Amino acid sequence: MPFMVSVNRFVWRFGIPALVVAYGGYLVWEYSSQSDGGRIAIMREHLSNIAELDHVDALVFGGSNSVFSLSADQLEELSGMVWYNASLLNEGFSDENYRGWVEDVAGELDQTQVRLVVYSTILPFRANRFDERNDFDGDITGHLPLAIKPRVSAWSFLTQTVFEGGVLKSKEFPLPTRSGDLDFEQFDCGELPQEGQFFEQDNVAASARSIANMTAFFEATFPNAEVVIALPSEYYTRPEDIARHDAFVRSVFTEVKEDFAEMESVEPGRVKLVKQPPFPRFELVCDSRHHANQIGRAFRTQDLFARLDAS
Repeated sequence: MPFMVSVNRFVWRFGIPALVVAYGGYLVWEYSSQSDGGRIAIMREHLSNIAELDHVDALVFGGSNSVFSLSADQLEELSGMVWYNASLLNEGFSDENYRGWVEDVAGELDQTQVRLVVYSTILPFRANRFDERNDFDGDITGHLPLAIKPRVSAWSFLTQTVFEGGVLKSKEFPLPTRSGDLDFEQFDCGELPQEGQFFEQDNVAASARSIANMTAFFEATFPNAEVVIALPSEYYTRPEDIARHDAFVRSVFTEVKEDFAEMESVEPGRVKLVKQPPFPRFELVCDSRHHANQIGRAFRTQDLFARLDAS
């Protein structure tokens, strides 16, 4: 009996405090070990680049689809206008973060001189993405706040470290070029995505409402600009996937126009809705089916310009 009392006393005095300290230490380690993949440096470079320009005629916004797959340099050469690609990886992880980024960009230039804004988003093509963005509580780089509960369990960390070759680290991205484009000379696409991969699309109504709200935001931020909403190219292997994709986009655009009609904050005459075609060959993609490589970027940028010019 005295022995058991002694053990209990030891557990309460030393064992439990040690576990609390270890648990707290793991939470702090998890928080401090997050990597932004170079995002802060990239954003600073963007803002510095824009501040050095005399003026900007046209801007590209969006997520990684337009980071990889649209070229401001090429659009400038084709159009004779001054373009800048201000797209941001993961679209800032939430709409609130992303709107803050757009406002930061707008603060570095004369918003009234911007004649054209292209917003290219992959979000409607990924199920549950709008809910995830609404629930996200981290910052624009994806850095999550210190939490009481670990986001990766100690067991998962242990198995990844011991059995799976180490914890996966964020991919590092290079600084953008002077026009905001991804510098493919400084980026390795690595392994290609699976050819047959197909993602479930999000809800039509949610997709349309998000597009309508972002359109209103861009129109308010850039009062003299035409706003082009571009749903981006991806690579598909099966004809039925392409047909399904096309039907989904038609439904979204139909509902977007209905939303526009109900929104006083949107001028439909300043908006153009664009659906870009699938990448015709697997050899045009980089590390994901919606990320072009350098050749695919030229293809998609040329297609976008042709659709802009047609207007």
